[in-house]
Amino acid sequence: MIKRILVGLVTLVVLLVIISFFLPSSYKVSRTAVIKAPVEKVFAEFNDFNSWAQWNTFDDEYTDIKYNTSNPSAGAGAKQSWTSKKGNGAMEITESVPNKQIKMTLRFEGFDDPMLGDFQFTPVAEGTQITCTDEG
Repeated sequence: MIKRILVGLVTLVVLLVIISFFLPSSYKVSRTAVIKAPVEKVFAEFNDFNSWAQWNTFDDEYTDIKYNTSNPSAGAGAKQSWTSKKGNGAMEITESVPNKQIKMTLRFEGFDDPMLGDFQFTPVAEGTQITCTDEG
């Protein structure tokens, strides 16, 4: 009986290893939403790390989080790092095209590769369409 269980576990591990070779080594996820506000206002909120505390739901899960924000806190080169019991990390705005696009790099403690973030802002009749893309 024990021999069958061990053979089953070894077989499962071997299958998982084989399957992992066929999985993609990178990811890319995009989401789009419309915010009922002019593009200038929406862009300004995303472009300044000091504004993120007002709308960022990340803090809901990390209630003990502490931020350190660079000066300047907005535009290309702005940086923000955080510490919490659940993990530490940092992000930097690498490109900022007013009212059109923001690119950023996020680094999480314990992960070698950064996550790349891209925010696209498009004026629409209802306000601003924003497309957020994360890849790594």
